[in-house]
Amino acid sequence: MNADVHYEKPLLLLFSEFGPSSFHAILADNDDIILRQNREITTKKHISSSEDISSWNVQYEGIELDISLNSDYDNIHDYKQIFCNVDVEKLTSALVISLGSHVKNGRKNPAIMASFFRFAQQLVKSLQPEAVAWNITKIISDSSYFAETIDHYENGGAFPILSTIDFIHKDDDRICSRGLTYFSEQEVCYLKKDLDIADIMKRIMRIVHDIAVNGAYANDMQITGLDVDEKILITVNNPNLAEACSIF
Repeated sequence: MNADVHYEKPLLLLFSEFGPSSFHAILADNDDIILRQNREITTKKHISSSEDISSWNVQYEGIELDISLNSDYDNIHDYKQIFCNVDVEKLTSALVISLGSHVKNGRKNPAIMASFFRFAQQLVKSLQPEAVAWNITKIISDSSYFAETIDHYENGGAFPILSTIDFIHKDDDRICSRGLTYFSEQEVCYLKKDLDIADIMKRIMRIVHDIAVNGAYANDMQITGLDVDEKILITVNNPNLAEACSIF
């Protein structure tokens, strides 16, 4: 699955056993989800047999969303598991959640993405998948953990960072985000200097939250650090990359 397809299909709910009737039951019981279109498509993707792929186009909080049930999804064996220990060999199907065609660029709008996550949370709580996968960064997280992070975010807490954003340790003494671009068109790198990894992660996650919720940084700035007399210098030489370091 290439990068463009990942962007089109960012979230997967992973199941060992699932049928379209389960989603139909949610539609029947939830007035907040408006069914716009329902399709049953038969394709021959496997030599042994054909399979039915169900797909729905729905409206939730005024946002158009595409949902599809598919057993022919990307290989997830190499996905990173966060707060999760699922046996991927037992996963047979994925419910794919995507932004609808009219809001494809909505990923950069925090309000649209908040609705997207609330919808996903409703499905997670109702359907109880074995795990949730964020395709952009190839991260699998426990479904309960994923739902809890959305609850936390909804109540004024941090953006669901660990289930959507990866962090890479660079050889040039930096830790960089990977996947923040999906929400903002910007990544962030933090210069380690004399701070340990735990201290760096506290600081870079604070910046990632700010960018994911409020948008990319456009100008250089200084913000208050986490320690007494600490300032965090943020430099934007490239609109797609914010670089940060602590000044004591």
